[in-house]
Amino acid sequence: MMNLIKDDETRRKEALEHLNYWLSSIKTDACQEGSDDSTNLSEKYPPVLLVGTHFDHLPSFGVDSSVTLKALDEFLNRELDNLHALNLTKTSHDMLIEGRKQLYNSAQDLCFWPVDNSNPNDANIQNIRKVLLESAMKDPGFDIFQEVPISFLLAMDKLTLLSEEVPVIPIRSDDPSEYSVIEIMRDCGVFKAFQDSDEMELNICKAVLKQYHKIGHFLYFDQIGLDEYCIVDPQWLINMITYIVRDFKLHRFYRDFKAMALSNGIPWKLLLNKGILHGDLLRKLWLDREHELFLTKLMLKLGIFGQLHENSHDPSKNLYTVTTAITISSKEAMELSMPKVRDYLDIGIEEGDIKETIDMSNCSFNLVPFYSRLVNRLITEWSNGYNDLEDEIPGLLPCAANLCLGEDYKFSICANEPAELLEVFFADASKVDVIMKYIAEAFKFVNRNMYQNRLRVGMTFRKVEDVVYRNGGYQEEKNIFSDTEMKNTTTPNSNLQALLDFSISEKIARIIHENDEEMIPEELIELYYGDKKVFENALLDFSISEKIARIIHENDVEMIPEELIELYYGDKKVFENALLDFSISEKIARIIHENDEEMIPGELIELYYGDENEILPELGITKKIDKVRIIKLLAKHPEPLEEEYYAIFNFVNEYDLEAVKEEESSIAKKLRLSYFKSTIFNGDYFHKIHTELRRNQEYKIVHFAMHGSSLDGSKLAACLKDSSVKCVFLNTCESEKVAMHLRDNPCLENVAYWKSKVEDNAAKSFAEAFYEYLCMNRRQNYLKFAEAFQFAKEHIELRNYLLLDPVADIDELERKKREVARPDLVAAGIPGFYDNTMKEKGESNPQAIIEPNDCMVMISFNNAFAGKDAEELCHFLNRHGMKTFSTRVFCPNNIGNWREYTVVGANKCKVCIALMTDGWLKSNKYQFETDIVKTRLARKRVHIIPLYYSSFDDGFDEDNNHFYGTSWASYQGIPSKENDVKWKESILKLCKGALV
Repeated sequence: MMNLIKDDETRRKEALEHLNYWLSSIKTDACQEGSDDSTNLSEKYPPVLLVGTHFDHLPSFGVDSSVTLKALDEFLNRELDNLHALNLTKTSHDMLIEGRKQLYNSAQDLCFWPVDNSNPNDANIQNIRKVLLESAMKDPGFDIFQEVPISFLLAMDKLTLLSEEVPVIPIRSDDPSEYSVIEIMRDCGVFKAFQDSDEMELNICKAVLKQYHKIGHFLYFDQIGLDEYCIVDPQWLINMITYIVRDFKLHRFYRDFKAMALSNGIPWKLLLNKGILHGDLLRKLWLDREHELFLTKLMLKLGIFGQLHENSHDPSKNLYTVTTAITISSKEAMELSMPKVRDYLDIGIEEGDIKETIDMSNCSFNLVPFYSRLVNRLITEWSNGYNDLEDEIPGLLPCAANLCLGEDYKFSICANEPAELLEVFFADASKVDVIMKYIAEAFKFVNRNMYQNRLRVGMTFRKVEDVVYRNGGYQEEKNIFSDTEMKNTTTPNSNLQALLDFSISEKIARIIHENDEEMIPEELIELYYGDKKVFENALLDFSISEKIARIIHENDVEMIPEELIELYYGDKKVFENALLDFSISEKIARIIHENDEEMIPGELIELYYGDENEILPELGITKKIDKVRIIKLLAKHPEPLEEEYYAIFNFVNEYDLEAVKEEESSIAKKLRLSYFKSTIFNGDYFHKIHTELRRNQEYKIVHFAMHGSSLDGSKLAACLKDSSVKCVFLNTCESEKVAMHLRDNPCLENVAYWKSKVEDNAAKSFAEAFYEYLCMNRRQNYLKFAEAFQFAKEHIELRNYLLLDPVADIDELERKKREVARPDLVAAGIPGFYDNTMKEKGESNPQAIIEPNDCMVMISFNNAFAGKDAEELCHFLNRHGMKTFSTRVFCPNNIGNWREYTVVGANKCKVCIALMTDGWLKSNKYQFETDIVKTRLARKRVHIIPLYYSSFDDGFDEDNNHFYGTSWASYQGIPSKENDVKWKESILKLCKGALV
C-alpha cells in the first residue's frame, strides 16, 4: 500500500502492475468452469479481498489518513478495471449476491482493507477474519452444508493433520513405511461400502480429492504425471512458487544469500535479468530435493516454467524459462522490446515489419500471464532449436520474447497491452506460415490444458503493416484456428528498394556503407562505380558473393537472371544436369561460355540454338538434343553408347496429379541421357506389358506409378513370369501386399514398394533419385537396384522428408520436428525393399525376420514408448549382418505366445540392447525379461548395451531398487538417444565390438 501512496512514480507503477497482474491471474486461472458471458460475475469469479498492509506507516507521511485512503480508493477504481470485474468496488456492490457483500469494506467505504500487520489485534484484521468466515458460510461455491460421509471427513482430518509433517503425500505407495492417501482412506473406512478392487479404490480416491480440491482444502491435479500425488498443504505450494515468481526487490528470503553466491552470482543474475533458471539455482531456492521432480513437472504443466534444456541424468543441469521472474518494469520492458526485436530479426529502423497480430480485444484480462505461458510452451516444445544457437536467445522480457523453431525460423512475440494485441514479428516472410501454425497450436494448447478452455474468445490474427496499424485499420482478418492455408505476409522494404535500384551517388553509397556494411558491401561499390569492364568480368566469372549477385539481379534482371543465380549457387549436380541437357536459355549459356569455354564450347551453343533441322548424318542423329549430348559424350568416352531397352512404365494418373506427370517426364529424361530406352503404357496395362515382355527380352525394370494401390498382385506375378525383368518398382501407396506376390518369382531379384501411404512429391523425388543412381554410370550401376534404393532413401531424407507414415505417424512426425528443431519436415512414407539376391547368398535380408533361437542380438523395449525405434533398429542391424530378434518384428508374422519368444531370446542372445524409456522402466513385464539378462550378465554370458531416453526416470529407478543408472553406468552404451543423431550406427559399432 505504501508504494502506491509514496510520491515515487516508478514505484507506484510497479506496484500497480503487480496488483493488476495478480488480479488478472485470478480472473483467468480461478474462473468458474463452464461459465460464460451470461454468468453472474459474483458466481463466475471467486471471492477476493484486497488488503492494504503497513497502515501504521501512514502517519509518518504527515497527511490525513482518511483523506489519503479515500484518494487511494479512487485511484484504484480508476486504474484497475479488474476491480470491477471481481466485484471489489462500490459501484458493483449492489450487484453482489448475499454471500459476497461483506467482502466490501463498507465501514470505511473502501474497496480494500487497510491493516497494521504488526498488530495482531488490529481492528481490520479482526474484521477480515469475521468476513472470511461469513463468506465461506454463505458463498455457493463452498456449499458447506453438502452432506458428506463421516469416513470422508475422518480422512480429510487425518490428511490435514499429516500436512504438518509432509506437504505432499503419494496416492499409493509400495513402501510400508510411507504414508499414502489410499491407505489413509482405507483406514478411515472410505471404501467399505464399495466393491473391493484396486481400480475402484483409486477411482473413489480421485473423486474425493477432486472435491477437496474444488473447495481449496487440498490440491490435486488429475493429469498424467501429476496424478500420483496430493498436496495436503496448499500454502507449501504457494511458498515454492513465491521463491521463484515474486518481486525480488520487495521480497527477500534468507535462502537467497546462498543462491546469490552460486557460481559467482551468474545464475542469479541470469534469472533476474533474462528469465533463465538454472537447475542448481532452483535447488538452492526450493531446498526440497524430495519433491523436486514433482514440483518441476507441476510448474511445467501450469506454464509457470518453460523447459529450455533437460538433463535426465542430472536435474541440476536443467534450464528453465521464467519470464515472470525478470525484475524490470513493463514500461522499461516496452521501451527495450522493439530495439531488441529489430536487432534479433535484423530489421532496419526504417524498414517495414513482417508481422502478424493476434487480436485479444475480446478478452477481459491482463495479457501478460497468458503471454508468459504461451512463450514457455513454445520454448518447451522447440527446446532443441536453441542447442547450437547464441546465448542471446531465447531473449526474454516481461512483455516480449525473441524465439525460434530452429536456426532458420526466428520470430518475436510482443504483448501489446494497451492495444490488446499479441504481435508476432518475423525475420523471413517465407517462414510466416510455418511459424504461425505452431504458434496457433501452442495457443490452443495453453487455452485447453492450462485454462481448461475458459478463455472463451474467438481469437483471430490480423496481417498489419506498420503504417496501417498506426492508423487503426486492418487489411485482413483470419481465424487463427482455421485449417486453411495462410498467405505469405511480405511487407515491401522501401529503404532497401532505393538502394537496389542504385539511383544514388557513390558518395551516398559510401555513407550507407560506413553505417551498415551488410547493406552495401565495399566490393559492391568498387565493382559498380569502378571500371565497367572489371565489373562485367566479375559477373561473368562469378567472383562475387550470392548476396551481391542478388542485389545486382534486383537492380538489373537482364545482367544476372534469377535462373543463373539458382543454377550457380544451387545444387552442383542440378547445375551440371542443366548444362548437359541444356534446359537453360541461350543467354545464360553464352554467359557461362564466356566464363568457361570448356564447360560450354561455342560450337555446342551454335548446334543447340542453331537450325532446328540441322543433322549429323555421320552419327545418324536427327534431333537437336541428341546432337548436343553426343558431342559432350564423345569427348569423354572413346566408344559411343548403344541404346538399350531398359524399363516399362505404367502411369495411371486418374486424378491428373501434377507430381505423376513430372515423375514420368523426369525419369524418362534421365534414362534417355544414359541411352536407355523406356516404354510407357496406360489403360489395359497388364496385357500390354505381357505382350511387350514377350516381344523383347531386354527389359530390366517394370515401374508402376499411380494414386492408391489398385494393382492385382497375382496378375502381375503371372505377367512377369519367365521374363527378363530383374526389378519391379511399385511407386504407389500401401503396395506391400502386391510385393509379397512377387517374392517367389525366381527370376525377379528385387521389389521396391511402399509399406504405407506416400506423399505425392516424396514419391516423385524418391523415384527420380532411384533412377539417377542407376544412370550415374551406366556400365557399373544399371543393375545395382539395392544400392539405388538406399541412395533414394538418403536423398529424400536430405530433402526434409522423414520415412514415416503420413497418416498413422502424425504424432511421431510432430515429435521429430521438435526433437531436431525442423518445422519444415514432411512425412514421406515408409519404403520397403525385397532383395532375393541376399536370400540366395545366405545373407540377412534387409527386412529379415530372425527367430529368437537364431538371434545374436535381442532388443528389449516398451512398445508404446519405443516400438517404432525398436523396429527401425532391428531392420538396420539385420541389414548389417547382426542377426537381431525383436518381438515388434517377429510376432506380427508368427503365431504363438510373445512372452515365450521373449524368454527364449533373452536366454539365447549374445547382446541385449535395452531401450531405456520411462515405460520400459515402469513395466513389470519388461523387467521380467531384463531379470533373465541380468542373471546371464553376472555369469558373463551376455553383453548389455543401454540406450537411455530422456523420459527415463532416475528417481523411480532408485526408489524401486533397480539402480540401472548406477549399475549399468560402466557399460558402453548411448547416454542420450535424443542427442545422438547416429544412434543406430553407434549401436552397430558396439554390437560388432561385443561379438568379436
